[in-house]
Amino acid sequence: MTTFGTGNASDTASMQDIDTLIWSMTMLRVNLDPENPRTIWPHIPVIADECSVFYCVKKHEPVVQNGVFTEKASQVIEAQRSPQSWQPLTALNASNNGTNTGSQRPPPDRLASLEFHNDTSRVSRSDLMLVSEATGSRLTFNVSHAAVDSISYFFQNTLATKLKTVSLSSDKLSSLTNGWYITDDHSHRYEPSLSQVLYSSRDLAVTFSSLAASMSNALRRGADEKVDSGPDSEPVNKVVTGHKGVVTFFYRVEWPWIVVHGMSAVIGTFFIAATIKKNHGTQPWGSSSLATMSRGPLVQHMLAGTQTVKKMEAEARNERVVLLSKETNTSLEDLGLDPLQQPGD
Repeated sequence: MTTFGTGNASDTASMQDIDTLIWSMTMLRVNLDPENPRTIWPHIPVIADECSVFYCVKKHEPVVQNGVFTEKASQVIEAQRSPQSWQPLTALNASNNGTNTGSQRPPPDRLASLEFHNDTSRVSRSDLMLVSEATGSRLTFNVSHAAVDSISYFFQNTLATKLKTVSLSSDKLSSLTNGWYITDDHSHRYEPSLSQVLYSSRDLAVTFSSLAASMSNALRRGADEKVDSGPDSEPVNKVVTGHKGVVTFFYRVEWPWIVVHGMSAVIGTFFIAATIKKNHGTQPWGSSSLATMSRGPLVQHMLAGTQTVKKMEAEARNERVVLLSKETNTSLEDLGLDPLQQPGD
């Protein structure tokens, strides 16, 4: 795998229209076939990717659904680099070795580029400004000269090594590379160290998207809370205005379900009250043979033929008797029956 990274849009293949470029990287990687691992060059397919990271303005839309907080970020296309930004504040007549000769000026693409360079970065510049009028009002987002140079320098030293020219004598071609990864059965060689991550990444676009998201999150968490108000002053807190989102739980009442439970309780209460009223004054009886045996001769036909007490009790439990008649209002004493009277007496 070989890579070529740059912060100058004019050196890219497909990012030349981005005027806020931080870093662009082109990667050529062989795509080994797992089903045919013994395939040798030049019969191995090659994958070419180019991804970039650049300054932009994004709109974050928070959404809370079913108690889960999610956020959708979209780029504000209307926010563009201001022509009045990133302007030199000192003379630019400098040669490539950094001495002031008054005869040479850096190329126009280098002057417009945000890439850190030993010559042009010595010149003081105004802030990089992104201006948006999408909401009807003019919004300006500034990035200081020091921040732009620091970020560019970090990318150069992290994702690239010393630029090399690789000559392909067989095809009479040459190419530039500042990163590579070589692997065989016994060793792995790479430069710089992050080439391992790029080589193991299945999708370079996803890797760069995660990198850009992490940078945005760092800024939103307050990575630039302190700013310098002057060369001899202490850093001061930066005032940021906006809206704070607080997660709040809302409960929706489903009245039909509550009505069902209420009706069940009301109907159950009414049923119990009706049962109590209808059976008021009734003397409770258990499953006992005494109720049948208390009727004496009136039930002798049922107990006839039984010879044991156990069998008599069993037959008596299965018989239904009325102790008191509501129609005649007769009591046991009025019947004049002897419970101990034997059949036939």
